[in-house]
Amino acid sequence: MGKGPLWNHFVEGAKQNGSHQRAHCRGCIEAERPDGAAIELDDDGKPKLSMESWVIEACKRGVGGVLGVKAPMIVHILGKGGNNPCPNASREARNMAKELQKKAGKRVREDSEDEEDSQPKKRKLLTKVEASLKQSKLQVFRGIQVPFSGEQAKIVQTQFLRATISANLPFRWVEDIEVIKLFYLFRATAGDVIPTRQQVSGRLLDDANSVVTKLLKEALRGKDFRNETDRPKSLLSYLVQSSVFSTNQKAVSSSFGVILLKY
Repeated sequence: MGKGPLWNHFVEGAKQNGSHQRAHCRGCIEAERPDGAAIELDDDGKPKLSMESWVIEACKRGVGGVLGVKAPMIVHILGKGGNNPCPNASREARNMAKELQKKAGKRVREDSEDEEDSQPKKRKLLTKVEASLKQSKLQVFRGIQVPFSGEQAKIVQTQFLRATISANLPFRWVEDIEVIKLFYLFRATAGDVIPTRQQVSGRLLDDANSVVTKLLKEALRGKDFRNETDRPKSLLSYLVQSSVFSTNQKAVSSSFGVILLKY
């Protein structure tokens, strides 16, 4: 997959994990240029940052460095919530970041609208399932009529996400009629907590990913894996072996499937 246009304003750094490189802001790197260093221009008339010693050293020191994915790159340029924007970013970089941020915001709104639109469809589907369970010829029974508490509903929906990832199921499985019937046999109020496919692939997955990201940052804080012999075979194996896993076992286990997806 090719790199996006935002990379025109960043220098590619070292590999940070199994999937991503470090990205170093060109403006910040350019600010490190030694006095007297020759300035070579590219075809667009912009300073070309070749891999000279001073550029390599600046990258090693982490100058203007973020994870090489769109969100942190945008935050570096524009600042979080507009606070502390990069003083070295070019006008072109700021305009590009604003445009991408605007598109990302539009997608979030559309996803939210999709989830709202899915609720009436879910209600219609559940009504169809409930009607089928009333047919005597099916000779089925309804589970116990006990409502779920808010905390129980959250646990159930999280388990739906874990089961989806663990079994490599498509997100649409939660809306399959036969699956819903199965859960109704265990508990008559199952329809209240079965998430929609939009919820599983959207909010639930995003929430779990946030937990995993926080745990990984905590586990890797202060660790230096530049030496090959010190580097774990994977971030997952390191997290499992680390003290963070033992002290936060419940939180890690609830998001274990998401770690497997990411790494």
